[in-house]
Amino acid sequence: MDYKPLKNLILASLLSRGEVFKKKGDSTKQLIVPLIYENRYFLADYLKEFELQHYVKIDSESNEMTIYLTVEYIDLVDHWHDNSEKIFKKNFLKSTDIQAIILCLNLFGVRQVEGIAFSTTIKQAYLFTLSYTLKSLLNVNVIFSKNQLKITDVSKLLLEVIGKTSSKNSSYIAAYLNSKEKEKLIESTNIIQSKLGEDTYV
Repeated sequence: MDYKPLKNLILASLLSRGEVFKKKGDSTKQLIVPLIYENRYFLADYLKEFELQHYVKIDSESNEMTIYLTVEYIDLVDHWHDNSEKIFKKNFLKSTDIQAIILCLNLFGVRQVEGIAFSTTIKQAYLFTLSYTLKSLLNVNVIFSKNQLKITDVSKLLLEVIGKTSSKNSSYIAAYLNSKEKEKLIESTNIIQSKLGEDTYV
């Protein structure tokens, strides 16, 4: 089975703080990731929409998500690890994985003064490559610090993802906009519409 919504959820978790666990005496690997409490409704909708409840368990007490890895995705997850360390290389994400990146932002993103940030457990030495890859795929500036990546221009991010993802995903990205960014976006839209209205052809 190669079910894209499940793969996107796995990739989003690997980008953030997803870690692999294997219980003693159990051959099944699990990907466990801490959740952002405020984003729980988005996750619930996602699991229901794509019928992923069989593969995913939510622990409300620990506020963690467990993804039970099917054999098809064990190699994918192992590819992101060097022994026990989580790594990243530029060929780990392609343009076809844009939905997984947006999913990561909607599930694990936190609004900060400077933009949207999400925490990661990818080893620090690989964060430059990760930030550059995300910048190339999203066409927005991405900066990194210790255990965190941040997108500073939320308005530009919204404009870039519209048309590349569902209206639901876009609306959740739009919810990250603060009042100043919303006003700026509306003003820019009005200027564009005004300019289009002034165009005349002879």
